[in-house]
Amino acid sequence: MLKGTKFVPASTTILHRLILAIDGQEKHGKTSFACTAPGPIAIFNTDYGVMDVVPRFVLAGKEIFVSSYKIPASQKAAEAEWLRFRSVFIQALRECRSVVVDTATDIWELIRLAEFGKLTQVKPHHYGSVNAIMRRLLRESYDHEANLLLLHKVKKQYQ
Repeated sequence: MLKGTKFVPASTTILHRLILAIDGQEKHGKTSFACTAPGPIAIFNTDYGVMDVVPRFVLAGKEIFVSSYKIPASQKAAEAEWLRFRSVFIQALRECRSVVVDTATDIWELIRLAEFGKLTQVKPHHYGSVNAIMRRLLRESYDHEANLLLLHKVKKQYQ
């Protein structure tokens, strides 16, 4: 059936992984929840709270690796930091059972700074390239069996 076309039989392989966005206020347990994922766990850390949480899981026997990132002041430094993140992210997807990005919002800012050299006064229609980079990053995780947990901080809602 469908000979001479680009159709191929559907695969029966089921990847056993989750891709989650975890949103919550600061100090409400997002990182603790992420550390309950199957190990080994790779944590991409841009948040200072990670180092308050991770030790108790390591002491309980969980295998956790942490790679820390900062949002630099210059575009050139942001480009270097983004390239470092990108290469290690792919390796973590291949070698770890769970990958945690704490926080994904900061990584999006890192990409923005690497692309534009600034975080303010960028028109919304320019974000297409940044959003495409983030989408590719997320799609990359679909090719691996690693769980991906993207943590985001939210603010209290004011009425």
